[in-house]
Amino acid sequence: MSEEIVNHIIQILIPVVITGVTGVFSWVGINIKNTFEEKVKSETVKSVANDTVKYVEQVYYSLKGPEKLKKATDAATEILKDKGIKVSKAELYVLIESSVIKLKQELNLGLQHSEVAEEELDSSLNQAEETNEQIETEDKNDKEEKLYILVESSAIGLRQELTSAIQRAKGIIDKLDEQSTDTDESNGKGNRRAKK
Repeated sequence: MSEEIVNHIIQILIPVVITGVTGVFSWVGINIKNTFEEKVKSETVKSVANDTVKYVEQVYYSLKGPEKLKKATDAATEILKDKGIKVSKAELYVLIESSVIKLKQELNLGLQHSEVAEEELDSSLNQAEETNEQIETEDKNDKEEKLYILVESSAIGLRQELTSAIQRAKGIIDKLDEQSTDTDESNGKGNRRAKK
């Protein structure tokens, strides 16, 4: 009999335990699902706020801060409504302002990187100019040296030609002197003969 009672209790408890375990798992599953959906919703709202701020900054750059805030709030509200996400104005306002601050920080960081890049570019350009000046100076020195060598070799060639020309002229003068002497001698003998 006691065995029958235990079996009877087990038969009653098994469905209760299964129902309890199923209920716990359902509750855990629903909580996980809700947490996941809330996270996705939160990330979607942040993403929409960031994108809307960038859009408003690009399209409505001439507007003042409060006007831009209204444009961003209206656009974000419309986008989120289309996605079926309800957000309070206060939460949206906070997210948009947070996105504006983040965008300004990114722009400032970009400007700092830009300034660093500009300094590096200036430094590179200065080095290139210095290298170019060195090359030009070396080229100028090379050209001057080549010109000096050209002038010097031309002068040597000119000296050789002048020396050769002077030697030829001396040779011609010597021949003329010889001829003149021969002519004078022959004229002198002829004159002597005529006198005799």
